[in-house]
Amino acid sequence: MDLPLLEQNVYSTELLTRWFRIIGQLRLVGELISFLNDPQRHVLTVEQAQVTPLQPGYRIGEFTKSEVVVPRQEVQIVLVDELRAEEMRLLPRTEHLVVYTNTYAVSGRFHTGAETRTDDIFHVSPGPFFPASNAKVCSISPLNMSIEGETPVAFLSKEHLDLFHCLS
Repeated sequence: MDLPLLEQNVYSTELLTRWFRIIGQLRLVGELISFLNDPQRHVLTVEQAQVTPLQPGYRIGEFTKSEVVVPRQEVQIVLVDELRAEEMRLLPRTEHLVVYTNTYAVSGRFHTGAETRTDDIFHVSPGPFFPASNAKVCSISPLNMSIEGETPVAFLSKEHLDLFHCLS
């Protein structure tokens, strides 16, 4: 009996950690949000990776590798330019929030359930990654390069959440 082949998806992705910016390809089976939040997944493997150290004083410069492995708990933000919120199964209601980590700020429409209170948004699901559509991301601490831009979908790790507030 032939088993159906699971469809592989490849996304051009940018991972932001406190220490590095990793740009490359993320290859996965299934939906991205399920992949990122899979409790059995402890690392994210980025193919065709361009790695840029972000902290001043690093003795190594930018480098490229065919593959780098990033511990999932180190990733603060995942940016995916080619994915739209409408293409994903996201919770129906959005709250326009500004969320801060120790390195970045994200302003976007965070998706949540219809009955979820704003202060519970990051506590109703184990996550750790929460999607924000129409997101703007910027660095808030001195880095080797400025991180600033907009993306249709960003995933913020609640493990790095320092504080948040409503924008509207």
